[in-house]
This record gives sequence, C-alpha cells and structure tokens, in this order.
Amino acid sequence: MTNLLKQHWFWYGICFYVITGLGTLATWLGMYSYDMFVNGYGLSSIDILWVQLVFGVWNVFNDLIGGYLSDWYNHKFGGRLELIIPFNILWCLATVIPYYELNIRPYSLHYLLYICLNDTFLSIQSIVTSAVWVDDLTKNENERIKLSLVTKPI
Repeated sequence: MTNLLKQHWFWYGICFYVITGLGTLATWLGMYSYDMFVNGYGLSSIDILWVQLVFGVWNVFNDLIGGYLSDWYNHKFGGRLELIIPFNILWCLATVIPYYELNIRPYSLHYLLYICLNDTFLSIQSIVTSAVWVDDLTKNENERIKLSLVTKPI
C-alpha cells in the first residue's frame, strides 16, 4: 500500500460513497424493474429470455467500450474525474426508464433499452471511479496494477 493511500484512505472511502450516493436510489428502483416489465407491461418468459440473450451479447462489449472511453478521455483531457458525475446521473436516469412509458412496441424493446443503458452507464461509472482512485494514488505501473486489484470484489 502506498503512503498516500495509508494517509488518505478514509477520505477516499468517503468520496467514493458520496460520489456514488445516487446509486442507492438507482439500485432500489432497479430492484422493481423486472416486476414492472412482467406485471406492468405483460412481458412473457420468452420475451424476457430473448432480451436477456441480446443483453448478454451487448454486455460483452459494454465493458470494453467503457474502458476505452475512460482511457481515451484520460489521454485527451488528462483526467477521468469529470466523467464520474455525468455517468452517475445518466445511470440514475436510466433507472427510471421502466416507470416511464416510451411508446416502444413491443415492450420487450423497452426492456432491452432499459437493461442495456442501465448496465452501460453503471459499468462506465464504476470503471471510471476505480481508475480515478488508482490514478490518483500512483503513476508507477506495478503499483497501479496492485491498487486496481484492491478496488475489485473478491
């Protein structure tokens, strides 16, 4: 662990939870999204199945796009911090998609739009938050790799 991390671990923790504080509301609303599409919009099990299959394919590329965007922004503008709040807000806005009727027929496309946008914004926000934390602590490549593992769940 670097000296900077030892000195400022408490404030990094506080900042992380303040920055992602809107995530609590988004997660709470997200828990009811499946129920909203099944009971509110009347999606069948087959509709849910094909949407989940398409989402599974999208999810493979989703994290790559998020990592590329984060790195591109860092190289072009010299930092990633500016990306955290916009993508956190976009994630929260994507969470309300199930509760707003978009007049998209069939409703399975509405569900696909919701889960793809929700996961994309959450992934990018998480990637950028982890990268900011690691970039701020060290520029040494070996230490960056060690610190990036700290931010990942076991």
